[in-house]
Amino acid sequence: MKKIILERNLDFNQFKNVFILNFICFFILLMLIKSDANPSIINLLIFTLFLLVGLLLLRKGLVIEKNEQIRTAYFLFGMLLKTNIIETKKMNIVSVLTFRKRSNYKYPKRWNSFNRWEPNLEYSATSYQLYLLNENHSVKRKLISFMKEENSIKALNFLLQNTGMKVAVYNPNNSKKTSY
Repeated sequence: MKKIILERNLDFNQFKNVFILNFICFFILLMLIKSDANPSIINLLIFTLFLLVGLLLLRKGLVIEKNEQIRTAYFLFGMLLKTNIIETKKMNIVSVLTFRKRSNYKYPKRWNSFNRWEPNLEYSATSYQLYLLNENHSVKRKLISFMKEENSIKALNFLLQNTGMKVAVYNPNNSKKTSY
């Protein structure tokens, strides 16, 4: 089994939100400890805090087994936690596609009665996604997504070295047309 650990599982905005939630849970825990609260509530909050810290440290990568079975994997401190099998039957081409992800974090109209002073919270980031393609590019399957281009290149090189896959530029017009 060969593995490569590439980048954290959360994008910047998700990481920021979980970090703030972690910070809030930590101060609530300190207040509950100081006020001699119920120990079961304190234990539950400690467990939640450990889960949130684990979520911050979770990383994603790829695992290739001896039979060239490709899996997306999640790692914590270099230990393999979970894998997802990727079906590669008749898919022997890899391609990197670039997407622009956006989120505006606006409130719904029914909640937003003060429309004029709402802050602009728009967030956009580039995403580099590895896709598996069949020979004529008519079927594509997402393998893994990255926020950094160098990580997508590392993953692509890892797949090329450890499997019999080829690289191609995605071209859906490459498929053979049939007339009706």
